[in-house]
Amino acid sequence: MKMKNIFSLAVIGLAALASCSNIAEDERFIPGEMVGGGGKNILIEDFTGQNCVNCPLAMEELDKMHKTFGEKIIAVGVYGGPFGKSATGKYYPLTTDLGDYYNTKMNISEQPYANINRKEKISNYIAWSGIVATLLEEEAKITLSCENSYDSASGTAAIKVSGDALSTIDDAHLQVWIIEDNVVSLQRLPDGSVNKEFVHNHVLRTSVSDKDGDPISIADGKNFEKTYSANIDSSYKPEDLYVVAFVFSANGVEQVVKEKLVKAE
Repeated sequence: MKMKNIFSLAVIGLAALASCSNIAEDERFIPGEMVGGGGKNILIEDFTGQNCVNCPLAMEELDKMHKTFGEKIIAVGVYGGPFGKSATGKYYPLTTDLGDYYNTKMNISEQPYANINRKEKISNYIAWSGIVATLLEEEAKITLSCENSYDSASGTAAIKVSGDALSTIDDAHLQVWIIEDNVVSLQRLPDGSVNKEFVHNHVLRTSVSDKDGDPISIADGKNFEKTYSANIDSSYKPEDLYVVAFVFSANGVEQVVKEKLVKAE
């Protein structure tokens, strides 16, 4: 999906500073010896915006969580919603129609805001790690893997998602996204200033599957496989792209994996 790259710093109003969610200082998770015994990875959909002054603080919290939980957590920055546009309604560089769609569908009215494994929705980023620690103890109902290849000549990617069902999952859907790290773009900071060289990570770029996920059969003891082909926008850096694939149901995200689009040689 092509991003709308129209923006203007001149119309970033200081009134937006008062609109970001207020953060309560709840207790932070203290890492223990036993975390993640259930075999699940955790998806954190980080609803964020370039005009959100508290969002950089949430990004810092995600960095700390990656150090605590490692690859067990997979963050995706969903840019859009209330702080994805200027006062005149123009998109900031990282805002997409897709990001706006998810903000609307999931009723996101403040930022930063996390949808954690599509089970817990919370704005207070200080509490995110404690929720993750609890969800990591849940038993996984499926295994999931993702194999990717990229043809630089044509700019196309081939993606294969496969797995084994450990239990039957009713009304399961497979979602496949492409995200990008090391994206340099503007960001309003907590002191109200604008950093035009801010580095954004795990930026949601596009959905390879249907934006609401593709129906998939998950039957106990059976394996499954689905393949996709995607055209990679020429403005993206293939070496910084990842594929995030996850299976979700009415009970939330059942499993999620993340793999580089282009493997290091």
